[in-house]
Amino acid sequence: ILVPRLTEPDGRIFFRELSVLSGVAPIMPARGVRPRDEGPIAFASGACMLVNRDCFLQIGGFDPNIFLFYEDDDLSLRMRRAGFDIVYAHSAEALHLRGSSSVARPGTIYRLRFHQAWSRGYICRKYGLRSHSISTVILSAVKLGAAWVRATENGPEEHVTPAREALLRGISSANFPPILPISDGRIFVA
Repeated sequence: ILVPRLTEPDGRIFFRELSVLSGVAPIMPARGVRPRDEGPIAFASGACMLVNRDCFLQIGGFDPNIFLFYEDDDLSLRMRRAGFDIVYAHSAEALHLRGSSSVARPGTIYRLRFHQAWSRGYICRKYGLRSHSISTVILSAVKLGAAWVRATENGPEEHVTPAREALLRGISSANFPPILPISDGRIFVA
């Protein structure tokens, strides 16, 4: 994998120093340090990477169970485990528009938390790590309360449904029994 220098609109360089998978073998000796020019790094950013198609297919590509968060970490770790390198190329540059994967509109933050909590819980289970998704559950519960208050002004579905989904996703990713929302608003515990 080749990772270019990711420059944000204000000129800062975006570099992912650590990942939830940083402690999973094989551990990079100088993890979290961006090379000055070119050099090996532990994790590629999903914002921009060039991947050899044959290598990508050899490891099975992106895990289809992961959507929007940690898919790049998982791919990077599996590539390194298969013996492939991840190389930072300072001379190559890409513009990084942080957060552009989702359009800002009411409820978006809850959907993002929904996917982030689930993906983090999934990746932790996949690699035998302790999940910190319970903190996401608590945060989502607080946000659900705030959304409920706003719902009286903007209509319940605009804020409450995404917040409820985030809460349920956080709970299910924290190694609790699977919880599924039912269309009429009730909750089903599998």
